[in-house]
Amino acid sequence: MKISMRIAVTTLVFVICQPHTLLAQCPDWQANGTQSTTLTNCSLYISLNDSFGLQFKQANGTAGGVAGLDHNNALILKGTGGGLLIRDATNLNTRMTIQDTGNVGIGVALPQQLLHVGTGAIEIASGTANSDSYQNRATSIVFSRPDIPTTWLNRITNSWSGNNYDSTMNFEVNNGPSTYATPLTLTGNGRVGIGTPSPQYPLHVNGRIMSAVIPPNDTTEGIPGLMFASRGPVGGTYTWQLLSSSNYNNTSGISPNGVDLWEYPDSGTFGCCIPRITIKRASAASPQTLVIDGAGHVGIGMTPGNGYSLDVNGPIHATQVIGATYQDVAEWVPATAKMSPGTVVVVQRGAKNTVMPSSTEYATSVAGVVSEKPGLILGESSDSKAMIATTGRVKVHVDASSGAIEAGDLLVTSGKPGVAMKSQPVDLGGVKIHRPGTLIGKALESLPHGEGDILVLLSLQ
Repeated sequence: MKISMRIAVTTLVFVICQPHTLLAQCPDWQANGTQSTTLTNCSLYISLNDSFGLQFKQANGTAGGVAGLDHNNALILKGTGGGLLIRDATNLNTRMTIQDTGNVGIGVALPQQLLHVGTGAIEIASGTANSDSYQNRATSIVFSRPDIPTTWLNRITNSWSGNNYDSTMNFEVNNGPSTYATPLTLTGNGRVGIGTPSPQYPLHVNGRIMSAVIPPNDTTEGIPGLMFASRGPVGGTYTWQLLSSSNYNNTSGISPNGVDLWEYPDSGTFGCCIPRITIKRASAASPQTLVIDGAGHVGIGMTPGNGYSLDVNGPIHATQVIGATYQDVAEWVPATAKMSPGTVVVVQRGAKNTVMPSSTEYATSVAGVVSEKPGLILGESSDSKAMIATTGRVKVHVDASSGAIEAGDLLVTSGKPGVAMKSQPVDLGGVKIHRPGTLIGKALESLPHGEGDILVLLSLQ
């Protein structure tokens, strides 16, 4: 080992050279204090008036300084491919690496990024940054711009109150001077908030949701945009799935350019599925396809109105009969006045397509009965029209003063406005017949006396 020292007015240099073949190159000092040899092969170099205050060199002394402390107390790494390694004392395993490129590795010898962490977990202990609506709140991770390091772009904050089980993690985004938004929140009870810092449900979204399902050129089988699942019988999963497609897929059967609601009644075996609702794309000029208002009224091709449970703008086709609670077929017909249900009407003489209450016996102009709740109604409604039943079963005002009415009797108009009575047959050569064109229908109920409403099977003749 060779030790060399130089003391001058402003300089103190202390050099230690390890023995090797180039020991002669360790520095000697002339009487005037100048250095007579180079510092190439010295392992430790201490100077109080040099670029380094403390300099470490490679063991073989053949390279420049590897690491050192400068006069600003900064740790400097030097040399091509050089770096700072922190190893354990037992087996010399590298625990931390700082490369001269600036990459830092923890648990990895060759970090590939500015911070490269090997196998293991990272724990950040959040200290209290400030107090607001939570008992404790702290910023754990901050992302900033390199050109404006004092202004953060995004950050992750944690908050807690009392214990770890009611903690909240917020993902915050800078959206203006000294303001920020919280687009995502995770709570300790398993709730996720998007656009809300206080989610009340497992997934709480404040705003619109878009789901891109089966985009063009994607042949994936039936990917649901929205799925509702529950445990079904025999351990299967019962689901409802909302699907959409821009191109028809013959395998999955999804409607092109539309949206489908499918039912999966068991564990999801392919082929078990049932398409329940399909809405296809319409042209820009098409009316509303399907509207359900807050009262439960449904409009097809239009907004439901006039209190109808189903309002359809267009023709209706059915492969089976229509089941209705009420048993008559009626039509909206212009009327001379408002009339109560059960009123017998006749065609108004001298008017066009207009009815009025009957007022004479055995009127041949009888046209029907005002219906209260038709099983099927035709025509367009209007305040100047009445629902006139012409077939089916309907309640009718009747008068039994001219004769008791029994089930099966034929009914005709009476002299009382809008009231029917029992028809009396005419004897023609011993044959009793009822006057043609006067019959309203057959009584289905009896009325021994007085006036009342009975059910009548309409059969206008």
